[in-house]
Formats: sequence, C-alpha cells, structure tokens
Amino acid sequence: MPQQLVTSPEVIYDTLTGDATFMNYVGSYIFADGATVLDSISVLSPGQDLPQLKSITGMEVVIHDIGQINRIDYISDASSSLVTWRIYLIAWPPANGATLTAAMRRIIERFSGARSIVIPIDQIDVVGQQLGAVTQILITIPESSIVIP
Repeated sequence: MPQQLVTSPEVIYDTLTGDATFMNYVGSYIFADGATVLDSISVLSPGQDLPQLKSITGMEVVIHDIGQINRIDYISDASSSLVTWRIYLIAWPPANGATLTAAMRRIIERFSGARSIVIPIDQIDVVGQQLGAVTQILITIPESSIVIP
C-alpha cells in the first residue's frame, strides 16, 4: 500500500473521522433548531463561525483550511516550500485536559512528525472564554507527514 502524505486538511479530516478510536473522544455540535446534532469536528478558516450553532459539548476539533508555509533552501540554490497544518482540540464541558491528552496521543500515533502545544486558558479567544471552553491544544502536522494506518 502506498504511503499517503498529509497534503491537505481534508486528508487530516478523512483520517480522523475514519478512526473509531479518535471519534470516541469527539463531542457534539448542537444547532439552533435543536434537532441537528453533528460530531464536533470541522475544517474551517481561522475566525470562521459555524452558522446557527447553539452549543458545543465535549471535545471540539477544528482543522484550519489554511496552512503555514515555510521556505526550505538547499545548498544547490534550489528551494521548496513546506505547508504545516494546524488542528485545535478544544475542551468544552464535560471534556477536560485528560480528554484532549488522549485524543492528542491518538493524533500523534496517526501522523508522523505531528507536534503539540498546550494553549493556556488565558490565550483562548474571547468567544471560547465566554462560552466556557476549559482548555485547548494546538497540533501541527507538516505536509511531509505520513498517515500511519
């Protein structure tokens, strides 16, 4: 089986939503009509809101659809670029740091080269603080990462 590189946020989304172990940690989006409840995992632009979202329970997963691009220079005067994708794991009650740690560990197992950074509660955006986010973790995955089956 050929190796799959992490060439887009959709590769991350498809890998995570296809992983039953990971999806056991994912919470729910509850929309304004009260009848629509979806797994709280999405691919969004930074700052983008989900329309008609009423509340979030458990762990939310936000995969940014824009990557950070770094230039890599070689001795031969050639260069290339490397995109790094960002995933945020956000704990909404009843999720907590332990939930995020377990989910983060699973992501690290599935993507080579993945790294994590815990974001202190005082650095969570104002909307998250107002709605009751407990904590969050940033995970970065370079496009050179391999999806591990």
